[in-house]
Amino acid sequence: MKRQPTSVFECALNMCAFIPDRMYLNDQREVKKVEGRVPYLKPINVNGEKRNKKCYHHVRWDAFGKAFARTTNERLRDYDLPMQAAIEEQQSKLCEAR
Repeated sequence: MKRQPTSVFECALNMCAFIPDRMYLNDQREVKKVEGRVPYLKPINVNGEKRNKKCYHHVRWDAFGKAFARTTNERLRDYDLPMQAAIEEQQSKLCEAR
């Protein structure tokens, strides 16, 4: 699998509701890695009442959509990007435009 343009990564991130913070590109304008956040709800107690607080996991993705913790090399398989689905969606958009 080769490196993908930013449009494919943006499509994959939007499909999963992940938030991109920063994209690193190479000389050919292909994505080397992406840093972003994954939202989750954290249960908390406020005056004895349970509530959910929106928090974020800080994640980075490599050129192939594999997720890692932002500061370590810990693999986070739950947050991998569906790159093949994003590529197919981009190709279908190109076919519809023609």
